Amino acid sequence: MKTAGAKKISLVRYSVYSIGLYATILLGQFYLMIKNILPSAPIYIGPIYLPLLISAILLLLLIAAGVLMMKQYRNRETTDELADLNKYKAGYITKYISIFMVAIIILLVKDFNLILQEDIVGNVLSVLVICLSFTELIHNIVFIILEKK
Repeated sequence: MKTAGAKKISLVRYSVYSIGLYATILLGQFYLMIKNILPSAPIYIGPIYLPLLISAILLLLLIAAGVLMMKQYRNRETTDELADLNKYKAGYITKYISIFMVAIIILLVKDFNLILQEDIVGNVLSVLVICLSFTELIHNIVFIILEKK
């Protein structure tokens, strides 16, 4: 459904919005890892429980970024042949950067206590979300670099 007068945004701007969304998702996952490491003593700022406040802020950021992404997806410009080629190149470069980064992370982090909890399903989902967000973040950054050349 087309909206009258909807302004089209460029693919680069759409990639910047995608970077914001995936950065928000990564921040949420890193916050959960840090929250699991810290002692479970309650932290209050006045009458407000601090981890609950941070979780609510991250949830609002995630919802706002998701809604913005949906709106921008409908209003983005159509891709041309050069943009498709740059997306393909960005995916190819991202594949090698991601493999390299995973190898470095495995070598540096021998004990995965940061994300491992008693919840096996939560662990698997957390690792998948971090990996997918990280690769999409890299893909969009590389695409922006290739488009600006």
